[in-house]
Amino acid sequence: MASAHEPGEVAWVEVPGGRLAVEMIRSGTEPVLAIHGISSQRKLWNWLRAAAPDLGLIAPDLRGRGDSVGVTLPSSIGRHAADMVLVLNNLGLEAVHVCGMSKFFTRTAPLLDPDDPLLLDYLAHDLFGPLVRLDADALMADAADIFFGSSKWRQLQVPVRLLTAEWSTGADSAPAYPADAVQSFRDALDVLVTVRPVPGVDHAASIMTMTGARATADLIAEALAPETLA
Repeated sequence: MASAHEPGEVAWVEVPGGRLAVEMIRSGTEPVLAIHGISSQRKLWNWLRAAAPDLGLIAPDLRGRGDSVGVTLPSSIGRHAADMVLVLNNLGLEAVHVCGMSKFFTRTAPLLDPDDPLLLDYLAHDLFGPLVRLDADALMADAADIFFGSSKWRQLQVPVRLLTAEWSTGADSAPAYPADAVQSFRDALDVLVTVRPVPGVDHAASIMTMTGARATADLIAEALAPETLA
């Protein structure tokens, strides 16, 4: 079991409606912009940090989440994208590799270890006293944009590598992205260069366990080549 690690330096980036908290993990590679899912926050990348300690990360809390929960204005996927441009501009970066986690929702996470210190650190970041630091209006607006708005997949014009979990919520459950869905991604994206299934994990465990995190780290290492992860 991985142990909790020291937090990185947190920068505050001005965006419309407030300031985003952005954790900087400075390490041996070019930085990767790590964007959590719409119901999550930046501590989602705890396991990736443990699996690849030499990986440099830029890990924001999106508006309405974690330390950025107080950022106002309507939320949307386009708004998040514009926020990320402002983050990169603030850091003086013209382009970076991006690692993201997903658009699928689950209600439970049965494959996670409740005693995992990385999970406990993740959960602690969600809370401020008894309150969960997740803005409900932002979550609902983002979900509506994802599920009822135009396809964001079709807008991508850079090489994409995709990991898919074997199950959705727990062992032997149906996959969140069945074969026909994955094929639709292939059909929609000429730039989809890799689709790699991760056996033995469900949606949450695809990044919130060391099995999933190592698979993610391997795919990032391929994307960063000829950069290497020690």
